[in-house]
Amino acid sequence: MAASYLHESVHAVGAEESQRSAFEEMVCIIMAGGVGSRMGPLTTDTPKCMLPVANIPLIEYQLQLLKNSKFSRVIVVTTYNWQSHFQRHFEHTQHQDINVELSFVSEDTDTADALRSIADKISTDFVVMSSDLISDVFVHHVADIHRTKDADLTALICPSNITEGKEGDNSKISRMDVGLHDFVGIDNETQRLVYLQSAADVEDDSIVIKRRIMKRHPRISITKSLQDAFFYIFRRWVIDLVVDNESMSSIKEELVPFLISKQYSNTLPKSYPSALHSSSSGHQDLTYDDEEEHADNDNIRCFAYVYKDGVCSRARSLASWKQLNVDIARGALLGVCYYTQPEAEDENQQALQAKAMHDSMGGQGLSFGDKCAIKQSVLGNHVKLGNGVKIAQSVIMDHVTVGDNVSIQNCVIGKSTVICSKSSLKASVTAPKSQIKEGAEIKSEIVEPTAEM
Repeated sequence: MAASYLHESVHAVGAEESQRSAFEEMVCIIMAGGVGSRMGPLTTDTPKCMLPVANIPLIEYQLQLLKNSKFSRVIVVTTYNWQSHFQRHFEHTQHQDINVELSFVSEDTDTADALRSIADKISTDFVVMSSDLISDVFVHHVADIHRTKDADLTALICPSNITEGKEGDNSKISRMDVGLHDFVGIDNETQRLVYLQSAADVEDDSIVIKRRIMKRHPRISITKSLQDAFFYIFRRWVIDLVVDNESMSSIKEELVPFLISKQYSNTLPKSYPSALHSSSSGHQDLTYDDEEEHADNDNIRCFAYVYKDGVCSRARSLASWKQLNVDIARGALLGVCYYTQPEAEDENQQALQAKAMHDSMGGQGLSFGDKCAIKQSVLGNHVKLGNGVKIAQSVIMDHVTVGDNVSIQNCVIGKSTVICSKSSLKASVTAPKSQIKEGAEIKSEIVEPTAEM
């Protein structure tokens, strides 16, 4: 029987019917081929976007967002090595009113290369989004900016949820956020996007903006407190730009910065539609180093929609993924809380769970011992807890067994891990199928399944 993880969520109504129709025709591409290198040992046998957030696979949050926005066609691009995982998931999960097509690329394919591989399937303006985004943004508002500003690129920008470990913090989880910040530059009066780069790509925090852009936008705000949500609406001609320039591999690191840098330029990429050229425009091949101080046209237009009033976060690392789980469990992200916790069949178990769970949620088939205390945590399916177990701000994945009098704080426990009695785990991660011996004390470690701790 096909699973249905999500219930319907309700947005404010009032969007124009023409815009609804446009979304029904527009394709959204979900980039789901990342290796998940910042997710520690959890992605050794599971795609990053299939990891659960509040007991729902991460990719289901994007699909629900698109369904709420009346998209009818989605292409999920992933790699051949995860082909069986994706096919099995979509065979057993219901997605009414939305057609999900899978497309596979080689493991070393970057995002722009992946986009190029499906270029023949894109005939209108299109959306590209990451498979690690969780948001309740009303997509029609992003589209309004794209339409009214006559934009070639509209990017969704949100507050940064990067928890980058502080100096001296030895937590294996928080340290995985290092280097993930973005530099975002926006003219707040016009919503013009004038700069967007990952901090890792900016040498010595030295930011360079074209003089012609500064001339048009002398007052801009550049900050690391915002981040790129990796949700873009592109005009149709951009796919031709990607096809024509095979050296362009990354959407975030190359395509988006290139479009931003070409604003107000008198020379345009050859793929730019001739019908849109101003009379002063010339053509040039792909380049980043032209500097035209007296450029006076406004051909390529890039804008930002900054969303601060709701949920908009990316599970870019183990730290941000864990925090999303905790935040949903404690009720801080009601806009994307789609999971309904099942009741235990046994009345005694119902009573034990009700007494033990505080700002937490659990999956199916849970088993609790006496005097357990679960705070701001997520328990997966078929988790078995002994007597006196204390868990706080942690994610316990499916089929984990925990012995008596175990303490788990600020941890991620991989699926099918066995933790023996009287153990203590703090700020640590266990790989799937790990074994924790009785009385072990583990702090700020990554536990591999081959080593019994």
